[in-house]
Amino acid sequence: MRIISKFSDYYDCMMHQIGMDKRIVYMRKTVSLAGYTHELSKAPCHKFRMIGDDWQGSSPTGAFHYDGKYITTIVPMLAGVAGNTYPGIYIMYVNDNLKHYGYIDEKEDYLWDKDEIEKLLMAHIKWYDGKFRSLRSWISNGEINLVKDFLKFKFDEKMYHEMNAPILFYWGGTRGRGEFWHSNVELRVYKFMKKMDVYTIFQEIQSYVSGVLQSHENNTVEVSNQSKIDGHGYDKWSFRKHKDDPKVPETKKQKRKRNEK
Repeated sequence: MRIISKFSDYYDCMMHQIGMDKRIVYMRKTVSLAGYTHELSKAPCHKFRMIGDDWQGSSPTGAFHYDGKYITTIVPMLAGVAGNTYPGIYIMYVNDNLKHYGYIDEKEDYLWDKDEIEKLLMAHIKWYDGKFRSLRSWISNGEINLVKDFLKFKFDEKMYHEMNAPILFYWGGTRGRGEFWHSNVELRVYKFMKKMDVYTIFQEIQSYVSGVLQSHENNTVEVSNQSKIDGHGYDKWSFRKHKDDPKVPETKKQKRKRNEK
């Protein structure tokens, strides 16, 4: 499979390790799934988002204690890869022994293991129930079911076809990065290698592009010259010499003409 993209991802190395079949082309361009806003709004993701901004004394008020950590931020993620959907959780936390330093020592982690995610979300529900017991004195079965729905959520197959993309992604949003639904994102940013190794994901994407997406389109992907140039990282000055190009040193002839003036 040949990948044409303006960015590199953790599985790109497999193009050279197992050989490149140029008949299979993956045009990896990140595009918003804004057209599916209504449909995707039904996904059980938003209920688990938690952004903690307040610290008082030696412990955070917007955080809960779990597995030796004070967790301040929970962000749900969904990665759709080659027709399969994988739930994930991004967390920010402070260790017990560093809690008095607050956000100065805040760390982050990406969780892609289903059992670990379910355990953390269930602990969060119980913490929330205890924190706001004056307002609500129950752990809703509906909330517990939402956790299960989140873990088994699946992107609609038609989204892959209509976007012509083997990768779909949901990010819940943090203090510095807003919520989005996108296709063909850079998975290494979200530490997806913890879920799927380079060989497996490359084979999954290659099989899906050649066996599902290209057969669905029933044509061969035509790669424009501009896409090829962008994919190799060239710009307008590559292989050119021009008097306005700051990277090109002044020639003797140009220097002589300048001095004559």
